[in-house]
Amino acid sequence: MTNSCQNCKNSFEVEEDDISFYQKMEVPAPTFCPECRLFRRYLWRNEHFLFRKKEERTGELIFSAYPPESKVKIFEHKYWWSDEWDPKSYGIDYDFTKTFFEQFSNLLHTVPLCDRAMKDCVNSDYSNNATNVKNAYLSYNAKNSENICYGFHFSGSSDCVDIYQTKDSRLCYETFSVVDSERVFFSINCAQCYNVWFSDNCRNCTDCFGCVNLRNKKYCIFNKEYTKEEYEKEVALLYDGSRTKISEIISKVNEFQKEFPVQFMHGNRNKNVTGDYIYASNNVFNSFELHNVDNARYCQFVRHSKDVYDYTSWGISSELIYESISCGESCQNLKFCFECWPSSHNLEYCVDCHSSSYSFGCIGLKKAEYCIFNKQYSKEDYFTLRSKIIEQMNSMPYITKNGAEYGYGEFFPHELSPFGYEASSASDYFKGGNINTNPSTHTPDIYTGDLPETISEIDDSIIGKIIECADGQSCDHRCVGAFKVTEMELKFYQRFNIPIPKVCSNCRFYTRMEKLNPMVSRQGSCMCSIESHGHTGVCSSEFVTNYKIEKEKVLFCEECYKQEVS
Repeated sequence: MTNSCQNCKNSFEVEEDDISFYQKMEVPAPTFCPECRLFRRYLWRNEHFLFRKKEERTGELIFSAYPPESKVKIFEHKYWWSDEWDPKSYGIDYDFTKTFFEQFSNLLHTVPLCDRAMKDCVNSDYSNNATNVKNAYLSYNAKNSENICYGFHFSGSSDCVDIYQTKDSRLCYETFSVVDSERVFFSINCAQCYNVWFSDNCRNCTDCFGCVNLRNKKYCIFNKEYTKEEYEKEVALLYDGSRTKISEIISKVNEFQKEFPVQFMHGNRNKNVTGDYIYASNNVFNSFELHNVDNARYCQFVRHSKDVYDYTSWGISSELIYESISCGESCQNLKFCFECWPSSHNLEYCVDCHSSSYSFGCIGLKKAEYCIFNKQYSKEDYFTLRSKIIEQMNSMPYITKNGAEYGYGEFFPHELSPFGYEASSASDYFKGGNINTNPSTHTPDIYTGDLPETISEIDDSIIGKIIECADGQSCDHRCVGAFKVTEMELKFYQRFNIPIPKVCSNCRFYTRMEKLNPMVSRQGSCMCSIESHGHTGVCSSEFVTNYKIEKEKVLFCEECYKQEVS
C-alpha cells in the first residue's frame, strides 16, 4: 500500500508486515512517512541541553530540560517523585466539544513535569536522562556509571572524559563507539581493547597506536608489529603530550584509514536486518543503533526489546511499543507516549507517567490505572470513555497550523512540543532549522593563544578559570564561546599526559557526533576485488548502507569484510 505523507508530501510504502503490526496494535496505518515520524518524535526529546527555569512551587531557578520560554511547569525532581503532591488532583473531564489535542495541550501546561529525567543519581546536577550515575558532569543518556565528564550515550563505565556511545569501559578519552575497553584514547569503533591510541575498528588489541582493522594484536604502530621494547620507544617518539603532536597524529591517522575497507554497516550477529549500528538482532528494518532487538521497524537507540515500531530511545525488556520516545524498562503496549517508564503497560498519549497502566491522555501519573486526563475511572467506565474519545478523535480531528490532520493513530503534533525545534534532539539529527547562538558574555581569564601546549605546563590554578574557545562561535557546533576545566578532568589529563582542549564541550560533542552515520540509508554494492574472497572480479553483493557517498569509504559486504580482517 502506498500512502502520501501529510508533511513532506512524498510517497511511502506501508508493507504487509507493517499492516500486520498495526492490526495487532489496533491502530490505523500512519499518514506521515517514516522520516517525518522520526522528526516529529525527536521534537519531543531533549538529550543534552540544560536550561535554568523557574520551579513552580518555590519560584527558584533550577536546572531543567525544558527551556525557560516553554509553557510547561516543572517541579524539582526529588519533590516531583515524592508523595507530597498528587497528579490526579489536576484531573479534568473530557469535553466532546473540543478536539483531544487541544485539551491535552491545556493539561500539558497545567500538570507540573519533572525538571529532568534523573533517577538514583548522586552529585550529577549537570546531567540529564540518567539513571544510577555518580559524579557525572555535563553527561547525558547515562546509566550505571560514575566519574564521567562530557559523556553521551554511555553505560557501565567509569573515569572517562569526552566519550560518545561507550559501554562497559573505563579510563577512556575522546572515544566514539567503544565497548568493554580500558585506557582507549582518541579512538573509534573499538571493543575489548587495552591501552589503544588513535585507532579505528580494533578488537581484542593491547598496546596499539594508530591502527586500523586489527584483531587480537599487541604492540602495533600503524598496523606494523613491534617488540614490547621497540613499541614503547617508538610511541615515546611519536607522542610527547603536546597539542601540536596530537593534531599531526590525527591527520596521519585519517590518511592511513583511507587505505582500509569498512563493512557496509556497523554491526554483527544479525539476521535479516537493514540500518546501522545494529547488533545481535533479528528481523529489523530501517533502524539505527539497536542491540538485542527482534522484529523492529523504524526504530532508533533501542536495546533488548521485541515487536516495536517507530520507537526511539530506550528499550530494556520492552515489547509492543509504537510511536513512542524516551520510554522503557519492562514496558508493554505503549502507544504515542513520551517519558513513560518503568513497568508501564497499555498507555496511550501519556507523558511523564511511571509504573502505570490502562491510561489515556495522562500526565505525571505514578502507580495509577484507568485514568483519562488524570481523572480516575472504574475499569468499565474507562474502556467505555476511551472508545468514545477515539471515535471523536477521528470524527473531530485536530488541525495543525500547517493544515495537517491529527486523529487517533498519530503521535503528538509538533506544535505541542514543550521543547520546540531548537531545544530538541530534532535539531541534532535533522539539520536545517533556525538555531540562535547567543553571543558569549564571558570575559576569558585565559585566551586560546595563551593556553599551554602540554599538561605539564599547567597547575591546579586553572580550575574554574574561563578559557576562550578556539572556535570563537564561528562554527556550527552551537559554540558557547568559553569553557572551564573541572578538578576531575584536570586530574585525568595529568594522569595520562593529555593537554587541555582548546574548544568548548559543545564543539567537542558535535565533532564526535559527526562520526555518527546519518539515519538515512541508500543502496550500495560491495567494492571488493580480492578474488581470494570467493568471487571473480568485483564482488556482486548489494546492500543498504547509511554511509554517505561523499565519505569516500571503501565499502565491503559482510562476508568480504570478515575475510579481510580475520
